Amino acid sequence: GLAGAISAALLARERSGRGREVNISLFSMGLWMNASDLTIGLMTGRSPQSESRTERINPMWSSYRCADARWIYFVMIQSDRYWPDFCLALGKPDWQNDPRFKDSAARAQNCAALIYEIDRAIAARSCDDWAPIFDRHNLVWAPVRTDAEVLDDPQAEAIGAFAAVDHPNIPGCRVVNSPVEFGDADTIPHRAAPELGQHTEEVALEMGLTWDQIARLKASGTLG
Repeated sequence: GLAGAISAALLARERSGRGREVNISLFSMGLWMNASDLTIGLMTGRSPQSESRTERINPMWSSYRCADARWIYFVMIQSDRYWPDFCLALGKPDWQNDPRFKDSAARAQNCAALIYEIDRAIAARSCDDWAPIFDRHNLVWAPVRTDAEVLDDPQAEAIGAFAAVDHPNIPGCRVVNSPVEFGDADTIPHRAAPELGQHTEEVALEMGLTWDQIARLKASGTLG
């Protein structure tokens, strides 16, 4: 949020010649990140309530556990659009004729019963077994990755999510790369953070100190 505000202020200065003061707080950013729920409270006068998995208005926007104990997450906001393919993918074509699940309103009213049935269906196969089935039926889904899995995730590798760093003490060191790309701009190589006091002498020389002065400051303990 702050980076975007600064960029907007710089653009406004470029166009108008007038600078802007940018103010932001972590609290206001937290409110902004939860604006959807808070706005409901502001407009209705009722505090938003947290939902459990069995209370989801849309059971096709939730997480489910596979046979191998891995979790998957469905994100199909337009549930009526995806419902027929969803039923076929799970091998439950009869759900389409079940009056409890006929449309989004009925599914919301009977969400606990439907989520119970989806839980049972998903638990019958592993995540790897489900993946081609879901993709073949054009469902919107993704596996829920652990931190360890993300480190070796092929998609993370394909988008250059991790950058190599020439670290003096850690062979094969990698760090998380910036998600921002600027077209055909050259990639700037990452460097390891300096050791404590690594550049003290260089900075002192840039400030105009002589080697004799630096030596005396070191001897007195002023410089480490």
